[in-house]
Amino acid sequence: MLADVGLTRIDLHVAHCEPLWRDPTSILKRRISDRGAAFELSAQHRVRSEAEPRMSLAEIWLSERERRRATHALHHAEAIVDAMIWVKERVASLGAMLLKPGFKH
Repeated sequence: MLADVGLTRIDLHVAHCEPLWRDPTSILKRRISDRGAAFELSAQHRVRSEAEPRMSLAEIWLSERERRRATHALHHAEAIVDAMIWVKERVASLGAMLLKPGFKH
């Protein structure tokens, strides 16, 4: 029933969490209109992209410099992701150590 009017459960939750002096209907209206505008934009983009001819992989050529830059960017992104995973695991292990029973507070 919410989908019939363009809402989700999250929209209701956001409206419910607003302060009492704010009107939740204005928030719901804004979320519906934002979603509608985004849908219209994606529909326009879809129509425009279908009209343009698509390039095959054989038609896409990178210079050696562009290829090196793209490869370096991928390596840097992988390193950042690995570092983030490492930090997440360390924080989780520290949290497990600190929350063990037996430590006196």
